[in-house]
Amino acid sequence: MDTADITPTLLNMFGIKYDSRNYVGQDVFYEDRDDFVYFTHGLFYDGDLFYDSGNKVTDENREYINNMILKVNGIMERNKKLTVMLTEEEMTK
Repeated sequence: MDTADITPTLLNMFGIKYDSRNYVGQDVFYEDRDDFVYFTHGLFYDGDLFYDSGNKVTDENREYINNMILKVNGIMERNKKLTVMLTEEEMTK
């Protein structure tokens, strides 16, 4: 969950149709939403684990943390590309 999720969530709550591809965030009530909060520096909190680079990675949590880092990095990269695309689109109007 992120502040970028506010607009898509409100649009859904008020029944306003929108193209989700035009928003960085996602509706927080969407069934397949991400169930974690991420921060711009790659930190995340999933309700049980707050991860930052200072966390001790153990054999038990290594795979989970690596998968979450990949997921967070993927989301941040997608958001960056979408922001650039939308900014360029606005500049050409």
